[in-house]
Amino acid sequence: MDKQQVVMIIMLVMVVATNLSELYKHRLRLDRRRSTPRNTDEMDRLKQENQRLAERVSVLERIVTDSDYQLRQEFVALNRNA
Repeated sequence: MDKQQVVMIIMLVMVVATNLSELYKHRLRLDRRRSTPRNTDEMDRLKQENQRLAERVSVLERIVTDSDYQLRQEFVALNRNA
Protein backbone atom coordinates (compact mmCIF):
# COMPACT_ATOMS: atom_id res chain seq x y z
CA MET A 1 0.00 0.00 0.00
CA ASP A 2 1.21 3.44 -0.75
CA LYS A 3 0.86 6.55 1.42
CA GLN A 4 -2.28 7.82 -0.33
CA GLN A 5 -4.18 4.60 0.33
CA VAL A 6 -3.18 4.61 4.00
CA VAL A 7 -4.29 8.22 4.38
CA MET A 8 -7.62 7.44 2.67
CA ILE A 9 -8.22 4.45 4.93
CA ILE A 10 -7.42 6.50 8.04
CA MET A 11 -9.78 9.27 6.87
CA LEU A 12 -12.54 6.74 6.17
CA VAL A 13 -12.12 5.14 9.60
CA MET A 14 -12.28 8.57 11.27
CA VAL A 15 -15.45 9.55 9.39
CA VAL A 16 -17.17 6.25 10.21
CA ALA A 17 -16.12 6.45 13.88
CA THR A 18 -17.38 10.04 14.18
CA ASN A 19 -20.72 9.14 12.62
CA LEU A 20 -21.15 6.13 14.89
CA SER A 21 -20.32 8.26 17.92
CA GLU A 22 -22.90 10.91 16.98
CA LEU A 23 -25.50 8.22 16.28
CA TYR A 24 -24.86 6.71 19.71
CA LYS A 25 -25.19 10.12 21.41
CA HIS A 26 -28.47 10.77 19.58
CA ARG A 27 -29.82 7.38 20.64
CA LEU A 28 -28.87 8.05 24.28
CA ARG A 29 -30.71 11.39 24.18
CA LEU A 30 -33.82 9.72 22.75
CA ASP A 31 -33.71 6.97 25.37
CA ARG A 32 -33.35 9.57 28.13
CA ARG A 33 -36.38 11.46 26.83
CA ARG A 34 -38.46 8.31 26.66
CA SER A 35 -37.52 7.21 30.16
CA THR A 36 -38.36 10.59 31.72
CA PRO A 37 -41.83 10.37 33.26
CA ARG A 38 -44.25 12.99 32.03
CA ASN A 39 -45.97 14.24 35.14
CA THR A 40 -48.31 16.84 33.67
CA ASP A 41 -50.19 17.38 36.94
CA GLU A 42 -46.99 18.32 38.71
CA MET A 43 -45.95 20.57 35.81
CA ASP A 44 -49.34 22.32 35.86
CA ARG A 45 -49.10 22.84 39.61
CA LEU A 46 -45.60 24.28 39.31
CA LYS A 47 -46.67 26.60 36.49
CA GLN A 48 -49.56 27.91 38.59
CA GLU A 49 -47.29 28.41 41.59
CA ASN A 50 -44.76 30.22 39.41
CA GLN A 51 -47.52 32.50 38.10
CA ARG A 52 -48.67 33.31 41.66
CA LEU A 53 -45.13 34.10 42.76
CA ALA A 54 -44.60 36.34 39.73
CA GLU A 55 -47.77 38.25 40.62
CA ARG A 56 -46.62 38.64 44.24
CA VAL A 57 -43.23 39.94 43.15
CA SER A 58 -44.95 42.42 40.86
CA VAL A 59 -47.09 43.71 43.73
CA LEU A 60 -44.06 43.98 46.02
CA GLU A 61 -42.12 45.89 43.36
CA ARG A 62 -45.00 48.31 43.01
CA ILE A 63 -45.18 48.85 46.78
CA VAL A 64 -41.45 49.39 47.22
CA THR A 65 -41.11 51.76 44.29
CA ASP A 66 -44.11 53.81 45.45
CA SER A 67 -42.95 57.24 46.66
CA ASP A 68 -45.36 57.20 49.64
CA TYR A 69 -43.81 53.95 50.85
CA GLN A 70 -40.33 55.43 50.69
CA LEU A 71 -41.48 58.55 52.54
CA ARG A 72 -43.05 56.41 55.29
CA GLN A 73 -39.83 54.41 55.61
CA GLU A 74 -37.88 57.65 56.06
CA PHE A 75 -40.28 58.77 58.80
CA VAL A 76 -39.92 55.43 60.57
CA ALA A 77 -36.13 55.73 60.39
CA LEU A 78 -36.27 59.28 61.78
CA ASN A 79 -38.53 58.21 64.64
CA ARG A 80 -36.12 55.42 65.55
CA ASN A 81 -33.21 57.85 65.72
CA ALA A 82 -35.13 60.45 67.75
